[in-house]
Amino acid sequence: MKKTFGIRVSTVLFGIAFCLVLGLQIKAQNGNDVQTNPPDSRDIVPEFETVRPKAASSGDIQIGGSVFAVKKTAKQSYKRISQRPNSGKIERADKPKRRAQKINIDSNIGKKTQTNVVNRTNNQKNAKTAKTVKTDLPVNRSQQIGLTLWRLSPTTAANTVEGGEDLPFTGTAGAQFLTPTRVSLDTLFETGDYVRLSLETTRRGYIYVVDQEMYADGSLGDAFLVFPNKRIRNGANIVAPGKPVELPDLKGNPFYFELRPQNSNGKAIISEVLSVIVTEKPIAGLNTGENPVLITPAKLAGWRSKYAGRAEIFERESITTKQGYSKAERDAANGSVTLTNSDSLPNTIYMVENKSTSGGVLITVPLWYGKD
Repeated sequence: MKKTFGIRVSTVLFGIAFCLVLGLQIKAQNGNDVQTNPPDSRDIVPEFETVRPKAASSGDIQIGGSVFAVKKTAKQSYKRISQRPNSGKIERADKPKRRAQKINIDSNIGKKTQTNVVNRTNNQKNAKTAKTVKTDLPVNRSQQIGLTLWRLSPTTAANTVEGGEDLPFTGTAGAQFLTPTRVSLDTLFETGDYVRLSLETTRRGYIYVVDQEMYADGSLGDAFLVFPNKRIRNGANIVAPGKPVELPDLKGNPFYFELRPQNSNGKAIISEVLSVIVTEKPIAGLNTGENPVLITPAKLAGWRSKYAGRAEIFERESITTKQGYSKAERDAANGSVTLTNSDSLPNTIYMVENKSTSGGVLITVPLWYGKD
């Protein structure tokens, strides 16, 4: 029996252990032990050179309490792909119409077919680049969240990347390896795809992940808090700069999500919508246990009202299958090292207005299924 991303099944079939796991092993800390400024070793800033903070001067942009030099970089450039008045809102119309980097994987992780066709949506084709930064962006009191989506496929000579880390896997075909491949936000996933997520922040805080199904009519299903819970890192949900949080972690069994729409109420499912919340202090009153927790519509609406704000979303100009899952990324996810400016940056960077006086932001990450 396979682990699926659909929360309805995960609550029933937790004998397999729903593994929405943070790959970062961080020691538990008190609620007041929160670092509000990013470290000197790792800044994630779209279109700008990742340099250590320096003294404020004209031409600098104030982000998250630290100052970053506004310098173009040829290493990893980004373009704006979306502007959202509300980072917590996602709609049926946002679904991409064309599929990108399509990879089909059968249920036995044996065969695959691949077409390396990357098609942008119309919004992305016409998107302005990050070089058009204006004063109306949510720069003041904003927070950055970096996201990388990975799709896993059986390792072959065709998809092996020099310097990339393949992941050992034991399936019905026996021992083999899976190769993580970076994919963009406009990817249309197929039923049975295996995916992982890497999240990175510029501030120390606490992470919460809520999952909902989106249906063809645009409505959303029940909301479940899938992290934290006792089955995942014993409920420790602290995140830190320079240490990517991987969902699930590499120690999980399995260490990936298998995307399978559940059709729990007879409606066609078009997306799994993740609401990722990062707060400076723990959210009080959550009775988390070993299973996902049903969140009432009123509570979720309250979180969105409190933490969602204006957002600028930037994506790397070139998301290539030639850049694999590096040893540094793997070691950082295991907690043994901290990523630096010389390491690969996230595929997507969210700059979210921090409108909550208590600190905290919310973003929505849709994982779209392939049927239009």
